Amino acid sequence: MRNFGWLAILGTLFSMPAYAAGLTLWQFYQQAQQGDMRYAESRAAYAEARTLGSTARAAFLPKVMLNADTTYNELTNHFLGGLPGLPFPNGTFDFNANGYGVTVTETLFDMRAIEAYKAAGHTVRAARFQRELAHTELILAVARAYFGLLLAQSELHLAHAEQRALSIEMQSAEHSFRLGTSSITDANEARARYDVVTAQALRAANAVRIARHRMMRMTNHGARHLWRFNLARLPKPPAVEALAADLARARRKSLALEVARAEARAARAEARAEGDARFPRVEAIASYAYARAGNSMYGFGNVEHQKTIGLDLSFPLYQGGELSAASAKARARARRAAYALERARRLVRYDVHQGFLNVRSDYAQIRALETAERASRTAFQSERLGERIGIRSNVDVLAAQQQLYSARRALAAAVFGYLINRLELAAAISHLRGADLQELNACLRPPRGHGQPMGKAATAG
Repeated sequence: MRNFGWLAILGTLFSMPAYAAGLTLWQFYQQAQQGDMRYAESRAAYAEARTLGSTARAAFLPKVMLNADTTYNELTNHFLGGLPGLPFPNGTFDFNANGYGVTVTETLFDMRAIEAYKAAGHTVRAARFQRELAHTELILAVARAYFGLLLAQSELHLAHAEQRALSIEMQSAEHSFRLGTSSITDANEARARYDVVTAQALRAANAVRIARHRMMRMTNHGARHLWRFNLARLPKPPAVEALAADLARARRKSLALEVARAEARAARAEARAEGDARFPRVEAIASYAYARAGNSMYGFGNVEHQKTIGLDLSFPLYQGGELSAASAKARARARRAAYALERARRLVRYDVHQGFLNVRSDYAQIRALETAERASRTAFQSERLGERIGIRSNVDVLAAQQQLYSARRALAAAVFGYLINRLELAAAISHLRGADLQELNACLRPPRGHGQPMGKAATAG
């Protein structure tokens, strides 16, 4: 890309005084990965969702139950009557009774559990895409916060520069008025513009503070001096022919669509699971039990061993309408998920179209603002020269100067808006990776007073 004519101007515009260290975009991203609570919440949500697979798989694995008991018994017994030859003792008996048992249950057939397992798989898949989507949103938030602070600092730098220039113009206009070479209108106009710019500088200073706190909220670390953007490395926009390919890729790879697809599949599987609850369930059961009693009311104890094995068939005939209601609710949820999927398709298609057009128009706007800035700078120089030779008034100079600073502000905002829109377009098409930030980080250069880091420090932080 050819060097921009406004490179020297915006190089000064985005520069900041030397400080202990400058924070790169990549370093801020690494801090945000560790410190951003929203991103940490998304990772915790994914870890929670992964347990659904194990929970659903448990329905098909054997279940082993061990039980044991021991009791002390005190029995007082008095028989009335009795059978000849079978005397039963009367009195009080105290004895221990204990036992243990093991039961193994294995599900052989359960259609509801099968569909629930499929639904859990789709839910886990949706959670994984949600985590990747949260990572993409983190990258976008990092870029917005970083470039937002750069832009706020640029606005403050411009406001201070304009304030200094207007202060000189105001003093000159007041001096000329006192000498009688200019009117009171020129002096009042100069002071009015100086007051306006002073208020703008205060607002810009507050914007810088807010932008810093926004970055601190993400990382819990302070951020003061950032690396500047090297305008000679401004990335180019996509070609016009790339729109069709971007739309096709978005239909396949968009994270928003992947989440909606997985959630729709999970909802359909859950609806089938609730509908299959009316089918029978077959289980195999095997058990072993041991029991020992030291005595009884008959005057003697016993030891018992019991082994069982068999099949258990359960068939829900009527559950008070619970199964029908659950099935109807699941079908309604599946329809809602299907509508959400279609809405996501339309939204992704719209976002890609909008992002693509925004990126190309932003780049064209940058080129136009480059020309406007050069023209404003030339006009300002001409007005200054005209004032010196007496053919232009101080009001004309102030108007030209304000136009110049307005052009520079618009140019700075257009550059950063272009960079953010590029990332948003990539996010709408597919997803964002750390490499996307590394590409932008390679376009940065350190603040004045800091040399270029060794090796890949500019890229890898």
